[in-house]
Amino acid sequence: MGMAIIEYAIEDVEEVLADAVKLRMAQGSLLHLTQQTFPIKFETNWHHIVTCNEIDQWLEAEIPYHLMINMPRRHSKSEICSRHLPAYIFGRWPDKHIIAASYGAQLIEGMSRETQKIMTTPEYRRIFPETTISSKGKKWDQNAIRRADEFTIQGRRGHYICAGVGGPLTGHGADIGIIDDPIKGRAEAESKTTREACIEWYKSVFRTGLEQGGRMLMLMTRWHVDDLQGYCMRKMLEDENADQWRVISFPAIYEDGAEFTHPKDPREEGDALWPWKKDVQGWAQIKLAMGKYNWSSMCQQQPSLPGGNKIKRHWLNRIHRVDLPVNIQWVRFWDLAVTAKTKADYTASGKMGMDENGNIYIDHIYHDQVEWPEAQKTIKSYAVQEGVPVGITTTGMQKGFFQALLKEPELLNIPLYGYNEVKDKYTRAIPWIARAEAGKLFFIEGPGVDNCIDELVVFTGQNDTHDDQVDWISGAYQMFVGAVDSGLEVLGEYEY
Repeated sequence: MGMAIIEYAIEDVEEVLADAVKLRMAQGSLLHLTQQTFPIKFETNWHHIVTCNEIDQWLEAEIPYHLMINMPRRHSKSEICSRHLPAYIFGRWPDKHIIAASYGAQLIEGMSRETQKIMTTPEYRRIFPETTISSKGKKWDQNAIRRADEFTIQGRRGHYICAGVGGPLTGHGADIGIIDDPIKGRAEAESKTTREACIEWYKSVFRTGLEQGGRMLMLMTRWHVDDLQGYCMRKMLEDENADQWRVISFPAIYEDGAEFTHPKDPREEGDALWPWKKDVQGWAQIKLAMGKYNWSSMCQQQPSLPGGNKIKRHWLNRIHRVDLPVNIQWVRFWDLAVTAKTKADYTASGKMGMDENGNIYIDHIYHDQVEWPEAQKTIKSYAVQEGVPVGITTTGMQKGFFQALLKEPELLNIPLYGYNEVKDKYTRAIPWIARAEAGKLFFIEGPGVDNCIDELVVFTGQNDTHDDQVDWISGAYQMFVGAVDSGLEVLGEYEY
């Protein structure tokens, strides 16, 4: 009996000690805080350990510095750094001031709400009992703030405020600044105006809000050599007085000699970053679908300089009509001349098909300098003969041409779609160029194929003299995949 009591007592003591060790670890380690407050089991990979250790060192360094961390999307960087990190900082240093930003206010405010949710859990309260935020019925600090974009630590100086890139942070100084993905997607990354606006906001709003001795953490999936990270790195190299950054990169697939990889990266050439999440085969499929340009930046964190020919001739396959598979869906797209009378402009069109495997087929290409009345007759003729959905550019005065077609009695039974070009030519072309690079674009032998291919292979996306063929192919491809992130605003299907 006595021995049993002793054994139970020992077990209780061991349990209490283990719990105390667990709490102490969470109080001094971002990784353990994340693991213990995550609502389900946090699947920890080696890159999470390295990331958290680097952030702990960055927070505790006697001499402040700034930290950049690059990794592909969906690899827990926001979970650790935008949701759990602020809670961890306030637990250890409840008087800190934090400013946080991402590409959109809605996104960063959502992550702020998640941080607040973490800080009200029983698990967090056990780890950091002295750090509290106001909650319904539990607001004892009458000056406490708790909103989606701002909250404070009750009874302490701790303060958090967030904004989307371009949004206001005026009047709020910070000890710590966190930027999580300032670029939303490819279209924004390719826009020089958007990139420059992001950098200007960083210089005039975010950076000026950092107190002397403050620290910045920038988390990014790379998109472009001239993105915000590219700007900061160039300034660092050009001027020893500029902000100094430690840069760490976690490429999707390990490559020997890749820049900024971590010395504790355990992988060998060709290994995946987080095989449990996405293995080598999964990444190979993604690489095939997205093309080299997207792959090198978004996945490998090594953006390449845009420019030069975008489309290689050997990507463009040719096929005879007799070799076409069955069950192809077809559309036709028209890129109309910008004006009705300018002879320098071409009206370009083609019929595009897609099979069940996502292969693209191009047929019956039209490319000619015609004024609008003749182009109108030609469009009607093709539409009636082919009987497939028709897409037409409606940018500027082209919208008037489209409206004229809607009034044609011969086209009552033909689905007509108007597309307004709202993004640059190269951004609109990227999706189908990736298909071409993957060997999934086929030209059906016939008139106009040679001229079309010759125009495609000299396309640079930089004020090309002839790019009508690129435009109609971009439009036709987006008729299949939808207008989301396509650079085309769909005016809708017009039916009578």
